[in-house]
Amino acid sequence: MKKKLMALLAVAVMLVFVLAACAPKTDNTPTQTPGEAEATPAPSDEASGDADGGEILIGSIQDLSGAMAVAGKMTTWGVERAVADINAAGGINGKTLKVVTYDCKLDPNEGVNAYNRLVDEGAVAIVGPALSNIGIPIAAVSEEKKVPFVGQFMDERATINEQTGEVWNYMFLAEPSCLQQAQIMANYSVTELGIESVGILYDSSNAYAASHAGPFQDYVESKGVEVVGVETFGADAKDYKAQISKLMAKNPDGIFIPNYVNTNALAYVQARQLGYEGYIIGNNTYTPPFTTLVEGTPIEDLVFLFNLDMDSGNTKEITEAYREEVGEEPAFNIAFGYDDVMIIANALKNVSDVTDTVEIADYIENNTKDVETASGTITLNPETHRPIGMGAYVADYDAEGNINLIGYYLPED
Repeated sequence: MKKKLMALLAVAVMLVFVLAACAPKTDNTPTQTPGEAEATPAPSDEASGDADGGEILIGSIQDLSGAMAVAGKMTTWGVERAVADINAAGGINGKTLKVVTYDCKLDPNEGVNAYNRLVDEGAVAIVGPALSNIGIPIAAVSEEKKVPFVGQFMDERATINEQTGEVWNYMFLAEPSCLQQAQIMANYSVTELGIESVGILYDSSNAYAASHAGPFQDYVESKGVEVVGVETFGADAKDYKAQISKLMAKNPDGIFIPNYVNTNALAYVQARQLGYEGYIIGNNTYTPPFTTLVEGTPIEDLVFLFNLDMDSGNTKEITEAYREEVGEEPAFNIAFGYDDVMIIANALKNVSDVTDTVEIADYIENNTKDVETASGTITLNPETHRPIGMGAYVADYDAEGNINLIGYYLPED
């Protein structure tokens, strides 16, 4: 009888929540943490961590159906793996960590809608994608909603308000920024490749691409390298041959192409089809499915940035787990998702109230020091909300199409 009464009370409480829910919902479809029947549409106080032994809800926003879906799905795997590991080790001070993921579809509006929806559903922190075009518009919204957002949006404008020069209080980056990664590739191009002239080709509508192009140009010019031209195109463009031909006419030693993977692949193939034989210099999105997208075109004289050695250090364990579970070779995005959750979990374990999102953000800002993640230990700079002393690898492809790590480099900044 007591069980029946409790069940009726639970139904009544749920009806109250349903009737009270007046905020419009987006059409984003949540994914589930392994073992869940479905994502909770409106968690109760217990689900948000109010009661001992309850659940703590975190959100995740990833591209699961757009042009960066391969990376988004790997990041999602890393998020879910971290949550599973944390729960297997006892959770957050006895509470279970739960994640609900929404697809941003590589669309800024969808990203903002997903962030708002997760906040409304009671998420106390949110994992963000490796997409600056998503992170930048959410930054201003996060100041109002006050829920921390931890991700790989590398454009500095996602962590620093360019109008005030101050940090966005709830935005945190867990990898080197666009400036830092562009500096690494520029430095390598000058000191190791020995380039004396270079062209630049990028999507001007992509904040991530634009935030690589400027710092790269500034750095190489400061070292006496001639930038023979900067060519751009829009988001819907598929043919870049006119722009590439203009650059080729100046006979540069290399062309820097820092876009998302589909665009990079198109540009690479078109440059080689036009007969360009110099270096193609890239950012960190020349990873799978790049080799599939350029199939039939030999991969030669291509150097690009790769964040991690997947088979060493802390990364090795989750790399092996991914291979066993999925049966494929992972990219470093699996570590991205894992890292973001571990930074959030470090704060949740140490704050006095796991529902106080302001306290959680403050802890992430000031106390993310040597936090163990899949990428190693991460320390965030409170003045920038970006990692301190974190570098990346420069890589190329071998004759069999495997990624070869050339060396690990730290940014000058």
